[in-house]
Amino acid sequence: MEPTGQPEKVQRLLSDPATPRWLKELDRFLPIKSHFVLHGNIRDRHPFALGGGQYDMCSTQELLVDFLALRGFEYFFTVNPVQGVTVLMPSDQERKKYGERTNAWVQKTGLDKLVQFEPDAKGNLWRAAASFPLAVEFAEAAAHNKDARCAIFFGYLMGQTEQGQSKHTDSFVRSLIFSYEAKPAGAYYNTVIWLCDRENDLPAWFTLNNPRIRSVALAKPDSRMRTLAGEFLLTNLPDFAKFDADQKRKTVDEFSLHTDGLLMSDLEAIVRFMPPQQLEATEVAEAARRYKLGVTEDPWRRIDKNKIHEAEQLIRKRVKGQEPAIVKSLDIIRRAIVGLAGAQAARTSGKPKGVLFFAGPTGVGKTELAKSITEALFGDETAYIRFDMSEFNHEHSDQRLIGAPPGYVGFDAGGELTSAIRERPFSVVLFDEIEKAHGRILDKFLQILDDGQLTSGKGERVYFSDAVIVFTSNLGMGAAEPGDDYSTLAHKVRQGVTSYFKEKLNRPELLNRIGDNIVVFDFIRPEVAIEILSKMTGNILERLRETQQIYLTLSGFPPGRAPAADSAFSFLADRCTSDLTNGGRGIGNMLESYLINPLSRAIWEANLRAGDAARIERIRMDGATPVVELSR
Repeated sequence: MEPTGQPEKVQRLLSDPATPRWLKELDRFLPIKSHFVLHGNIRDRHPFALGGGQYDMCSTQELLVDFLALRGFEYFFTVNPVQGVTVLMPSDQERKKYGERTNAWVQKTGLDKLVQFEPDAKGNLWRAAASFPLAVEFAEAAAHNKDARCAIFFGYLMGQTEQGQSKHTDSFVRSLIFSYEAKPAGAYYNTVIWLCDRENDLPAWFTLNNPRIRSVALAKPDSRMRTLAGEFLLTNLPDFAKFDADQKRKTVDEFSLHTDGLLMSDLEAIVRFMPPQQLEATEVAEAARRYKLGVTEDPWRRIDKNKIHEAEQLIRKRVKGQEPAIVKSLDIIRRAIVGLAGAQAARTSGKPKGVLFFAGPTGVGKTELAKSITEALFGDETAYIRFDMSEFNHEHSDQRLIGAPPGYVGFDAGGELTSAIRERPFSVVLFDEIEKAHGRILDKFLQILDDGQLTSGKGERVYFSDAVIVFTSNLGMGAAEPGDDYSTLAHKVRQGVTSYFKEKLNRPELLNRIGDNIVVFDFIRPEVAIEILSKMTGNILERLRETQQIYLTLSGFPPGRAPAADSAFSFLADRCTSDLTNGGRGIGNMLESYLINPLSRAIWEANLRAGDAARIERIRMDGATPVVELSR
């Protein structure tokens, strides 16, 4: 028997490109399946084609009711654990009359012996209190009735199973049995549709190998659907109608690109969100950014370029001997500020504002440069988010970053990375010693670099489109020699990074996303070591002035071209810069041994107090112990 109803309207709806694919799949199987399990994006809104390029946005359940009504279904009921059984109606019906007609059919067929429908105060909404088992019994009786076509929807099924065990095993067994026993009522079965957020909201045995049940996944809108949605949603903006065809196409494409991963409900909300935000149709990317991040203004547009220029001088004072690394890093930051990040692509995207991969010897200023960039952008070097990747060297340690999935310990705590970015989307995120992380973690970085987003353990999307991502690494240093010049060192480091990602990890795609943003740091050369030592020595003397009000000078400091051979600073230069394998960090360690410790002892013994002044004349060795000689 051929399906009845309104075939012309059905074909118009099914042939419309905006009609979801899942609805077309359901329609194909209506004649041969008695039950359907719809899972995934079931709480979204969907376009219902009205013809002539006009659409009505409706919920999943509303779309199904209106479509099934076109296919000749007459009565509709929905079941949920709180409200029991409720009469649904197609959008073209008058609610009160439809409720009365449905109730009359229920009484005629004897279904009122199971549930009693009562109208609300206005006579519009007809509902019957019923437990889940009783609702299943009602669905079975309605499905077996041949007097009319009806559809029963079961919704809000989360929590019906725990650790694979059903709370209502008898009811699901009953449903399983009547799915097999159901007979067609004309061209179709009286259909039962289970609406689930996740497929495992139902017992696995209920759907497994059941030829009468069709499982249909409802996906989030893909690029094509977002484009189609943009074409009819953006018409609600007054200035969009004034655009020519090319402008409209460009705006729709931007809308589709920047709403990747969002629901149709979100797309609809963004368009409604624009007029109150005083955003024009040309600013759909900015509207999507504000909607996703919850930030009204773009912080990158507020950065003072003069401040960045001044910060360059500050960075060069803080990071010594790394001019190529400083220049390249600042170039990447500048292009983010002027909006040229990723400009070689045909369209803008939601990728991070900047990506920096700092590679080179240990202790040469990689983390210091990351802090300096943070201070340049935020005015506070502590405003960066740092992760020591040596703590993420186990397979499941990615759960610390994004949060544990539902049902696992720590689910409620959230992920360290996703929580931090949600709180501060405009950030510098530093991943220290990336090569020490487990390979599974790197898959998360691929999502961040490619899509500019990450899904937390709770299923929430977190966006990195306003963040700067900094990786640090010592890759390639095994083949490097301290005597290598910078070009040789840079070549060996890049080879080491390439070999690691391509050969050891087999992740060439991650290396491709990093691109030419590998910033190679040089060894600390002897002349730079003196600069670093001088800076650190000055920091020590300044700390004493600020915290203890003790005013010290040091012979031979600040150094000229060559510090005096017998000066205190010359002693420090000989001892602290003789071995530069540990870079600036090694100089600091030596300075602690040869100046800070003996100086603390000397201040204590000389009983220096606030307001006192003294001079460090000489530092000498007494056996294995450094001794500071003070004069007042």
